[in-house]
Amino acid sequence: MPTTRELTLHLWSVSGGWPGAWCAQRLLAHKSRKRSFRRRYWLTVAIRGAALGAWLAGPATGLF
Repeated sequence: MPTTRELTLHLWSVSGGWPGAWCAQRLLAHKSRKRSFRRRYWLTVAIRGAALGAWLAGPATGLF
């Protein structure tokens, strides 16, 4: 069975696939024990949240 590199998983997560990654971690116990992976995963969630916050605040603050 081919494996997927962690970098690929993180790129999918930051591009918007973090809900699916969260579900896979919970339902399938996929990458749920590796601390370094979880730390990077939550960093991608934070980056995505910050980007969404900047996008939503953009018109009101003149950022974009």
